[in-house]
Amino acid sequence: MMHKGKDYAHPANVADTNPPNITDFRVFKMIRWEHPKQRRFYRASIQRDLFGRLEILCVSGKLDARNGSCKPIYCNNPDHLKEELRKIFRARRKSGYKLFP
Repeated sequence: MMHKGKDYAHPANVADTNPPNITDFRVFKMIRWEHPKQRRFYRASIQRDLFGRLEILCVSGKLDARNGSCKPIYCNNPDHLKEELRKIFRARRKSGYKLFP
């Protein structure tokens, strides 16, 4: 079941070009994009690892396939995390992905 609480990044709450305002990193946050023509998805989850470090876990793949890829991006501080999210938002928009509710 997909989490759709107040921390879910919904297109009505988030602009396509800017990451959401992130203030509390203890709460799991997820942002999802889909490419309508290529049937691909990209998901960025903001979380802490087992050692308490901030990370963005990026998962991507085809909508109708079982396999995909998973890549963590470790961040030193909240400012670094926000900059990495801005890069992801720009790259997804440039590639034709749309935010998915």
